[in-house]
Formats: sequence, structure tokens, C-alpha cells
Amino acid sequence: MNVVFIVPCFNAEDNLSELLNSLYSQRDDRWSAILIDDLSNDNTAEKMKELSSDKVSFFKNKEKKFALRNIVETSRLFQDRDDVIIAVINGDDSLCN
Repeated sequence: MNVVFIVPCFNAEDNLSELLNSLYSQRDDRWSAILIDDLSNDNTAEKMKELSSDKVSFFKNKEKKFALRNIVETSRLFQDRDDVIIAVINGDDSLCN
């Protein structure tokens, strides 16, 4: 089973490092993250590019979608997968161990 973290972001530049560090520090490495920049006014998209890796991908919206639409549209990419658990983390949050 793999966990896919969907992370809608708006002006989350200051928290992205902490958020991704919290993901990388998880004991189980069967996860990936999809970060979605929803037309931020800060440098969120640039920070996402800087922090992307084989486990973390990012997308920048071309139109404002707000968090819920980002979550639903991204979740649909996995609707036919039985081996995926979808988890949502807001761009200004992080996980604890």
C-alpha cells in the first residue's frame, strides 16, 4: 500500500521545507507527495521546484481552483488504484512522527 499526500498550497513558501522534512522523516517510505500551487503571490512555485525530488512532484495551476477542487481533481487520478491511500495535508501544515 502506498500513501499519496495531496498538498494544496497558497502562499506556503515559508512552510514548505518544514512540511517536506516532516514527510521525509516518516519511518515508512511508501509515500509520494503532489504539491499544487494555486496561484500564490509569494515564491511558493519556485520553492516547490527547489524541493522537488523523486518522491515529490509539483504543479502550478493556470487558474485559481482553491483547495477542495485541487484535492478532488488530483484524487481522481488514483480512483482506479487499489494500492493507494490518499491523504491531504495543507501547505501550511506538517506531520508529526
